[in-house]
Amino acid sequence: MYSSTNGCIPPKNRFHTVADIATYAVQTGETALLRQILDSFEEGDVMVADRYFCSFMMLALLQARGVHVCARLHQRRPADLRQGRRLGPGDRLVTWTRPARPAWMSEDVYAISAAHFSHSYIR
Repeated sequence: MYSSTNGCIPPKNRFHTVADIATYAVQTGETALLRQILDSFEEGDVMVADRYFCSFMMLALLQARGVHVCARLHQRRPADLRQGRRLGPGDRLVTWTRPARPAWMSEDVYAISAAHFSHSYIR
């Protein structure tokens, strides 16, 4: 139980509603809209997203801000649970390598983005 009298501070509850934001925009994709609100995420926030947002660049941008992400693996990315370091049953630490710069990303942002980052695959 969280109470100011016992010295416990409740966790910060902040929710970003990103799902289906594209339905409110014309000629703008969901990831473009997410990039527009990236600055509203703070270190320690958790983003729960569908597989559409599970790209290297999107995850790297969020990770650089200290945002935790829980998302299904994109269907085009192979999920080989034999690769990486085993953390436990059905859990692997894998490393992704930065792809070529996407057209939407400036050269400056690409230059400072991580060349690699590690994350966990959980079955």
